[in-house]
Amino acid sequence: MSTASATAVQLLANGRHSTDLELALAGSIWWGGFTAELTLINRGDVPINDWTIRFVTPHRLEGDPWGATAQVEPGVDGLNRIRLSGSDWAASIPAGGSIRIGFNGRQGVDLGAGGSLSLSDLVASGVPENPPEPDPIEPQPGPPADAPPADAPPADGPAAAADLAVTVGGTRWWDGFTAELTIENRSGRDLSGWSLSFDSVHFISDTPWGASLRSEDLGNGVTRYHLSGDGWGAVLPAGQAVTVGFNGQQGRSIGNSGALEEAMLWCRVDGAAAIPGVDPSPPQDSPAPMDPPAPAEPQPVPDSPSAEPPPPGTGEPPSTGAPINAAEALQLSLLFYEANRSGDLDETSNRIDWRGDSGLTDGRDGVYFGGMQSENLQPGLSLDLSGGYHDAGDHGKFGLPLASSLMTLAWGGLEYADGFALAGETDALLETVRWGTDYLLRAHEQNPDGSTRFLVAQVGDVAADHALWSAPETQTILRPALAITPDQPGSDLAGITSAALSSASVLFRQAGESAYADTLLEEAEALHDFAHSHRGRYSDSIPEVQAYYNSFSGDEDELTLSSAWLARALEADGQPGHEALRQQALQRFESGIGGLSAGWTHNWDDSSYAAAVLLAQDSEDPALRASIETWLDSWQEGGNGVQLTEGGLRFISPWGSLRYMANTALLAGIYTDTVTGASTGYDLLVNDSVAYILGDNPLAMSYVVGYGDRFPLQPHHRAASGVGWEDFESDQPNRHVLHGALVGGPSAASDTVYVDRRSDYISNEVALDYNAGLVGALARSVQTLGGTPLSDQQLDALPGVSVPGLGGDASSDGVLLPL
Repeated sequence: MSTASATAVQLLANGRHSTDLELALAGSIWWGGFTAELTLINRGDVPINDWTIRFVTPHRLEGDPWGATAQVEPGVDGLNRIRLSGSDWAASIPAGGSIRIGFNGRQGVDLGAGGSLSLSDLVASGVPENPPEPDPIEPQPGPPADAPPADAPPADGPAAAADLAVTVGGTRWWDGFTAELTIENRSGRDLSGWSLSFDSVHFISDTPWGASLRSEDLGNGVTRYHLSGDGWGAVLPAGQAVTVGFNGQQGRSIGNSGALEEAMLWCRVDGAAAIPGVDPSPPQDSPAPMDPPAPAEPQPVPDSPSAEPPPPGTGEPPSTGAPINAAEALQLSLLFYEANRSGDLDETSNRIDWRGDSGLTDGRDGVYFGGMQSENLQPGLSLDLSGGYHDAGDHGKFGLPLASSLMTLAWGGLEYADGFALAGETDALLETVRWGTDYLLRAHEQNPDGSTRFLVAQVGDVAADHALWSAPETQTILRPALAITPDQPGSDLAGITSAALSSASVLFRQAGESAYADTLLEEAEALHDFAHSHRGRYSDSIPEVQAYYNSFSGDEDELTLSSAWLARALEADGQPGHEALRQQALQRFESGIGGLSAGWTHNWDDSSYAAAVLLAQDSEDPALRASIETWLDSWQEGGNGVQLTEGGLRFISPWGSLRYMANTALLAGIYTDTVTGASTGYDLLVNDSVAYILGDNPLAMSYVVGYGDRFPLQPHHRAASGVGWEDFESDQPNRHVLHGALVGGPSAASDTVYVDRRSDYISNEVALDYNAGLVGALARSVQTLGGTPLSDQQLDALPGVSVPGLGGDASSDGVLLPL
């Protein structure tokens, strides 16, 4: 590990150059690129709430950093000036504490194809740095620079009201809100710019859409915000309006559900109200405003560099209307989980020819209670943590999203059992869930009294794994295990793991495996009690997961879902107490969650949508149903941050966009089929989403690998690629077909933006949670619309697939080229 010197790297703490802030650098070099991991240490006795790192480098950043925002200024001689500032979970460094951030980079000068990254590798030598910025002058008391004069009369309405009118809309949700501001141009001329200033006790928590943001602290908990039109929101033609927006955190309680009103958003300070302003110069030729995107969910850190984004498509051809065969797609989607198995693969049942045993010593390379510090290592503790699933295109094993994925799979299996049976996939579903729950049982250790001693959250040194591009069968790096305990809690992880085991208990009990269902239920109860008794985010206890699966939503959603599923499991077993648990879940949803954000959806970090639909199935709560239907209406019709393209894509976030559409389709189907019936009209949402993913889209592209006539050939997956770093950028298809994997999909609200490229982890990575909602949605399609599954002989004929008992050729692992 390298330590930064003052001349090589400039460090600012709370806006000033500080000797209290130290930087240590580690990381890995790989072919053409590198991963940098920066640890910032606060040696002082006060928190650092604002920090900045500046350095000059011959290399360039790839993708977004984790834990930081980056500003890059290209310089002379191929050098780039980088400025990193803390954000999200790494925005503040406690006194005496530390945080770890990082980024991927593309080599600007040759660093080789392997080894450790040092400070001298990263920072340019012999190059004059930017001159140190002077420490800021302590502000003197007085009005803000653009505040109205002290003797100005109080404003009763927006300035320049003759030109602009502002209407506030949006929704409130637990501890937050989504604001939508409609700016109307009432003048007789086109406006090429506009601005809006307002004071608020709330905090804008994400980048606005359609506007840029500047803010200043007025003191006493009040912030003055300045919004200016930006991008598609900059131009205001005469007589027209544009709607921009942002998400925020409540600085003062305004309720956890319902519409957002103007009086809730901004307040008057010194007589100032919202003050719009305009730039009256005529606009250049600019496109009409588009629907705004919702802010992206925080995502796992990329494990490889991204190539330059491709130019968007130039046209929007019509949808193909191609027929789909959901039964075949369902078969393939479960094959993906077999391809991502870790552990001892039984040769008599393994259907994926190019996969073998891996991770057999997981649990024996050290077990840490909490983060991976020496004092947390448990001497002599050796576990069998083999099995489970590799998370995505890499080989780490994470409790999240695994538990969320298993819960989603089990729920789909329960609701659409007939669809799985018609496709002949009931046994495949049960084995898919069992492979995951068997691992969770090994990851959970109980005390003699039945209480939870620990729950393993992560297996593998993910940074070391990401430095390699190779199959798991050939890797020999250490794979330590990190666990939560009563002293290092993780109520979010424990809660969702309890929900996974409870839902699986119901699934296996329904399948007649009562003994296994009893085991799952017993451990689900222990984890439920552990989660409710020992509160805390698992990513606070285990900092290593922050760069990959940080808990942004907290634990109220997982605690609610765990109680709702445990109530189901107890009821399925004929045990008392289930109704009290259900009421507990309803009360927690009302007090702790409050409502659903209409511009988001079910995902590995946010269980509130699943909890809402599950509770709606088991109760008659009208407020709960209204919140669900407001959310689903946004997905059905577009709006509230959900963008609906002409070709049928429903888009909220660039990273793995199609998993959100698939998850929403499953929950919309469950809600329609079990709560309201077809009268809500969400059948169209479900069927159109599934059809779009399977190829009924303007590109005629199936986003499920191996399905249809045109599908991705280069999914971002180490084992399937069959190459090392030396051929990582090759334009050739992966050596092995990763049948059934749902790739991330379009990275923008465009039907033609997708490009099939191995290095594009935003659009082309695959993951356990990507397929989970799709599996259930496909089973529903089979159950309601029909489909023809492949025969065993047809499955056996697929490249790289051998059906046991048919004598398939294990060497048939070549590439299937679409027509």
